Amino acid sequence: MRNHQVMLGVSGFAGEVGHIQVDPTGPLCTCGNRGCVERYAGRRLILAAAGLEATAGPQELVAAWEAQAPAARRAVSDAARALGVGLSAAINVLDIPTVILGGHLAPLADILRPELEAELRQRVLSSRWSVPEVITTSQDQTPAVTGAAWSLLEEVVADPAAWM
Repeated sequence: MRNHQVMLGVSGFAGEVGHIQVDPTGPLCTCGNRGCVERYAGRRLILAAAGLEATAGPQELVAAWEAQAPAARRAVSDAARALGVGLSAAINVLDIPTVILGGHLAPLADILRPELEAELRQRVLSSRWSVPEVITTSQDQTPAVTGAAWSLLEEVVADPAAWM
């Protein structure tokens, strides 16, 4: 925060949870790091790990998971674990009560949620009192929700005492 304005960081990457490292020996990421959340839960990568075409939709991954396809089960489990590790780091730093899964992850929430929430219960410091809530938004709602959250955040930053 500077002059009551929310900042995006020096390089504009503030909030880039997809590049939190969850496995230092994991696959090389496009950012140059290894084992980033994105390498396990990115749209193309989760589909590839499940043995599906890059053009497949989330419903095809859900169907493969429901059919007990081993590759789909493993891909979803790996994505949920990576999301849990990465999101718990962000939650612990920011002390936030809710995570919104949007974009390609929203339609996968029901199959990700059990393992994701287990990771959050294990890793989030405040989870003994309050496990972070995982909610979803559809891909077409994400910009609207982000804009609404951003405008509220700016109001809170501008006058924090008004929200107490």
